[in-house]
Amino acid sequence: SYIEICSRNDPNIENCIINSIEKVRPKLLTGLMVPCPAGIPELDVPPIEPLVLKEVVVSRGANAAIFRAVGSNVKVYGPAQFQITGLKVDLKNMVFYINLKLPELYFDGDYDVNARILILPLRGKGPIKANATDCTADVVLRGQVYKKKGEDYLRFQSIEIDLKIGKFHVHLDNLFGGDKVLGKWMVIVAITVPGTACSVEPRTP
Repeated sequence: SYIEICSRNDPNIENCIINSIEKVRPKLLTGLMVPCPAGIPELDVPPIEPLVLKEVVVSRGANAAIFRAVGSNVKVYGPAQFQITGLKVDLKNMVFYINLKLPELYFDGDYDVNARILILPLRGKGPIKANATDCTADVVLRGQVYKKKGEDYLRFQSIEIDLKIGKFHVHLDNLFGGDKVLGKWMVIVAITVPGTACSVEPRTP
């Protein structure tokens, strides 16, 4: 099997888990990048390249009155290139703490934004393309052991992700509702998240 089995009594279990993840990494890519089938069908694990998000909501300000953006049918390319920078395993409670580095993420989808920057209303709807670099993520996986045919299996019940983006560059079609005058301006938006910046460029014909 391409999945390395790690013993819970292994004093270096974290290294064993990391090695096992590296071995299955090619399986996480789509059939366009590796021979089909993609993912790990026997474990019901789908490919993560691209990662498909049906809806992503970002809001800032009281009652989301200052900034609200909704992304739909977003495809994320690059998550399978993750680098594990840290791993801590709590076997007693079946909790896994993972630190990741994501060198580059590329987003492609649709957006709907309604915001106000100072006195300038920012509204639009259309295609979006974005590029994020120097990203890090702190992930917490919580699982539970259950029995199946007399054997122990691990089922993950929840996942928490704290994603920090170094640089974020966005191209938005039809920003300002297609207004050609406003569409010539580049709007720089500083998202109120420490260490995160976002540049928004309306795309002109």
